[in-house]
Formats: sequence, C-alpha cells, structure tokens
Amino acid sequence: MTTRRAVQREQTRDEIKAIARQQMAEGGAASLSLNAIAKQLGMVVSGLYRYYDSRDALITALIIDAFNAHADAMQAAADQYPADDYSNRLLAALLAYRGWALANKAEFSLVYGTPIPGYVAPREQTLPAASRAMTVVYTILLGADAAGVLRPTTLHQPPFALVDTGVPPHIAYIGAVGWSRLHGIVTLEVFEHVQGLVSDIDGLYHAECLRLFEEGGLPPP
Repeated sequence: MTTRRAVQREQTRDEIKAIARQQMAEGGAASLSLNAIAKQLGMVVSGLYRYYDSRDALITALIIDAFNAHADAMQAAADQYPADDYSNRLLAALLAYRGWALANKAEFSLVYGTPIPGYVAPREQTLPAASRAMTVVYTILLGADAAGVLRPTTLHQPPFALVDTGVPPHIAYIGAVGWSRLHGIVTLEVFEHVQGLVSDIDGLYHAECLRLFEEGGLPPP
C-alpha cells in the first residue's frame, strides 16, 4: 500500500524534474543548477539530496525519462494500427520519432546533444531505456519478417559487422542504416542545421521513411 509520504515524495521528485526540464529548455542541459531548483522550490539545496543523491543522479533520472517518453510516443503511434498492419505501424512509429523530438527539443538535446561537462551516464541504468525506441522498430520488422511480408531487396546481408543482439542480420542492418539516416535528419532539424539546405524537411523525412520501406522490402503504407 502506497503511503501518503511516499506519494508526496514522488510528487516532489516530479516537481524537481519539471523545474530541471524548464532550466534545460531555457539554457541547455549544462545550465542545470541545483541551487536554482532549490530556490524555486523554497528549500535549501541540501534538501534536494533527500530526493536525488547528486546532480548526476537527477540528470540520469531525466535521461531515463526522456528515452522512455520517446519510446512511449512511438509505441502509442504504432498501436493506432492493427498488429498485422506492419507498414502503417512502422511509418507511424518513425513519424512519431521525429514528432516527439521536435516537441521536446530540450529532452532530445539532453540525450543526443553535447555531453554535459563532468557527467558520465551509468549505462547499466540508461541503456534499457535508451534501447526501447529501436525495440519498437525491431518488433515491427520481426513481425513482418515472420509473416513473410518483409522481403529485403538491396539489403540482403550487411556489408559490415553488427553487434550480435539476437536480431537477424538483415533486420539489424535495415534498423541500423534506417535509424542512422532518419536520426541524422531529426538531429540536424532539432539543432537547426538543415533548414538552410532543405526547404521541405517534412518531405525529406517522409521520403527517407519510404526509402527505408523500399530497401527493406516492406510494402509502402
């Protein structure tokens, strides 16, 4: 049974994270200040340590939240379509990847932007959340492959070494190459490095999504 004190503690932790996200949105991840957060909450900075052991612990919690929220958005978008509608599920997930990033630039920058000075992410804590977005994509591709819908054309076997994750090589290749391309476009867009080169970024991203379908042998949605 959840006690009132536990609920209040969780609410305070969420409030701390909300203020931290606001700081990052205004000044970037490196601007995170425990003193400023404590001041806004009306407490001394030492009081924050009852909720997070250190600045790094708070950053880690924010990173995990960001990765999970990104993956949740992709999964929710895919789940708008039936389980066997692989093409529309995949396209929806890929569009949600970009949509979430543009709507949450501070969080996207936290996990994919410039490293925070002095901070090293504990991989054993962040990796499970970080891998969830690709799990959404791989689950759809594996389902399509098992159903005989996925018929790779130009990407039969990867021409480079891949980490053995238990995913069939042709699917791992489609995922790795596709994610690299699409993530690259999203990153350039979030950090405003592509706007001077491409006037129709929506069109560029959508075209690259369809290119992934073509190369992976998945029928277009």
